[in-house]
This record gives sequence, structure tokens and C-alpha cells, in this order.
Amino acid sequence: MGDEANGQTRSIQRFISQHYYTCTDERFAQIGRAYGCGGDFTLNVKAVAGEGAAEFAAKAVAACVA
Repeated sequence: MGDEANGQTRSIQRFISQHYYTCTDERFAQIGRAYGCGGDFTLNVKAVAGEGAAEFAAKAVAACVA
């Protein structure tokens, strides 16, 4: 992933930490896996952000926390 995708991904992680709970890299990696696992979470992301968005987000999070 490029610098822009990495920056946006970290921005999401910071938002979660500021507004919900401490979002460690480990937790964020788990969220990223949920984005692309194909269940309801994936369907919800697709409904809001479009086809391919959940899979892209999963890959972006994985690259960011690697």
C-alpha cells in the first residue's frame, strides 16, 4: 500500500482510539481481518463504501500493521 493509504488507515486507527477504545496494532489487525472475512461486517462495509471496499480495507490494515 502507498503512503496515502497507510496514512488514511492510521487515521482510522487513531479515530477508534480517541472515540471508542485503545486500538492497538493487534486489535486493528483483527478489525482488518473482519473487514474482508465475508460475513455481515463485510456486507455492511460494501453497503456503505461500495464493492471491493471491504477487501481493500482489509489489505490496507494488514499492510499498515505489518
